[in-house]
Parts: sequence; structure tokens; C-alpha cells
Amino acid sequence: MRRPYAGDVVMCVRAGSPSSSPSRRRLIAPLVALCVALGGAPGARASAAPEAEDADREALMRAGELLREGQEKYDTADFADAIELWSQAYSELPAGPEAEQYRTVLVYQLAKACQEAYRVNGDLKYLRKAEGLFEQYIENLGPDDDETRSTAEEALAAVR
Repeated sequence: MRRPYAGDVVMCVRAGSPSSSPSRRRLIAPLVALCVALGGAPGARASAAPEAEDADREALMRAGELLREGQEKYDTADFADAIELWSQAYSELPAGPEAEQYRTVLVYQLAKACQEAYRVNGDLKYLRKAEGLFEQYIENLGPDDDETRSTAEEALAAVR
């Protein structure tokens, strides 16, 4: 499975309003792909017990639904609800290394939603959350992710 590239969702850094770019509507595509891949790929977790596979599959389905609902909220500038739904989706992702990469991308998306929530209502809690999430995202980037790191560092600087 291809590692999710932050560029899959980084486009939102450069976009203006939530509906200004088609890439915003595809913000969760990498995460939905994970749900499909892990949920339906035979042998994706061959070493796990069947019950664990079923539990992971169900968790991925719940996460996928929450991601879609959150994206609808984000697209309509309801950032607080998008944050809530994406936070729930984050907690639904299984703990394996496959999901960890997507969890990292979701952290970036949450940071962007917090940044937008602050822009809309001026509540500093969103700005502080965005800062912490961008820092977490940057910490989890690989050493070869220079372009992604640069974009994320620009986003972090914008909220400081």
C-alpha cells in the first residue's frame, strides 16, 4: 500500500475558502482508501484472529462514515462539527502500522479544520489546537518528506 503523501491533503493549505477548490472535497480520499483497502483486502491482516479482523473492519467502516460526514461539515464551513467527527474517526482507526500513516494525515486535516474554525469564529482554543496538531504532524513525518515538511511548517508558522 502506498504511503499517504501529505500532498494528498496539503492542497488545502493553499486554497482560500472551503469550497474554493475541488481538492477540498477530496480531502479525505486517502483515509477512505484505507478503509476500503483494509476493510476488504483478503489477507490484509492474515496473522490476526478472525474476530480481530472483523472488529478492525467494523471500526474502519465506522471511521469511513465519520470521515464522510466530517467532510460534508467541512465543505459547508461547519468546522467545529467537522473537527468533532474527524476526532471520532481518528479514535476509530485500528492501532496497526497501516492505519498509523493515515492517522498522521488525519492529524493534518484536523489541524486545518481548527485553523479554519479560528478564522471563522476567532476562538483561540482552535488556534492552539491547530498549533499542537501541526507540531504533531511534523514530528511524524519521515526524514525524506522535505516538501511536505516545508508546507506543514508554513502552516504552523501561520498559526503561531
